[in-house]
Amino acid sequence: WVHNTIVDGKWLFKDGGYYTGRFENATPIGQCLLQFPNGLQHEGEYVKVDTINAAGDAVQVHTWKGDAVTKVF
Repeated sequence: WVHNTIVDGKWLFKDGGYYTGRFENATPIGQCLLQFPNGLQHEGEYVKVDTINAAGDAVQVHTWKGDAVTKVF
């Protein structure tokens, strides 16, 4: 935590899954691991992408960059 804002750590979900990695403006960004309660794992990266919304405004969105399921436990 820096200035009351999460920058790196683990985000636990109600269903038992979790995200481990970095955050920017309380949003996942960069290299990370997603662990699902059924044992499936995703390793990859959230990246910023510049896009245009329906109103024609330039916005940044975070999108997943990585493989599908990488491990089953």
